[in-house]
Amino acid sequence: MGDDADNNAHENRDEKTGLELANRYAGPKDYDEDKFWKTVGRHAAKWGGAMLLQALTLYYCMIDPATPAKSKAIIAGALAYTVFPADLIPDLIPAVGWGDDAAIIGCAGYEVISSINEKHRTQARAKVDSLLGSKPRSAEAQ
Repeated sequence: MGDDADNNAHENRDEKTGLELANRYAGPKDYDEDKFWKTVGRHAAKWGGAMLLQALTLYYCMIDPATPAKSKAIIAGALAYTVFPADLIPDLIPAVGWGDDAAIIGCAGYEVISSINEKHRTQARAKVDSLLGSKPRSAEAQ
């Protein structure tokens, strides 16, 4: 019994490490809606579809009134980090600058997965399609 509790505690500590590191640079209090959308608009093509889809899925989850406050705080911290100018790896460094941002978005997604629903995913897909100039996908193609 003790081993299971120790393993679970260790896993929880490891999962939190990435988000704690991100919160040293930017936390939920630093989230700014205007900065987020300006960053998304400026860097959508650089981020690519996968990171953009993940970030926007988190965004739509965060603004959903049914999402728990803890999940909203985690998401706000992760999204704030993506727009924070002085993060761990500066975004101006080609090829690796967005790597830390993608990792933080991924960690946040993992932490709040139970709060994300199909409505959030659908809203995010539609926004990605409009930002990247893609044709809207049918329900079968998703």
